[in-house]
Amino acid sequence: MCYIRNKHMTKKRNAQELSINTIILAVLGLIILVVLVALLTGRLGGFSKGIGEVSSCEKLCEVILKSKTAYDTKDLCEDAGGDYRSGNFDDVTSGVCCCT
Repeated sequence: MCYIRNKHMTKKRNAQELSINTIILAVLGLIILVVLVALLTGRLGGFSKGIGEVSSCEKLCEVILKSKTAYDTKDLCEDAGGDYRSGNFDDVTSGVCCCT
């Protein structure tokens, strides 16, 4: 009788492991699917360019899929709905890089 009980408990434990393995595989599959969709739609293209290559405000705006707009101050840029980016850029004299 003791042997039967242990054999029965082992089957329950294996069934639980199968369920956990299935959940882990499903999560990994979803992660891979999201990465593939992002690569195929071009959403990760900006990351492959790298920030280290950016020396101008115009290139930085291209990386984040926006266009460069000229504003004299950070406040004017943000009031117009633009994204202010700090840094030293070759094509900006006022020190304000604004991407819209």
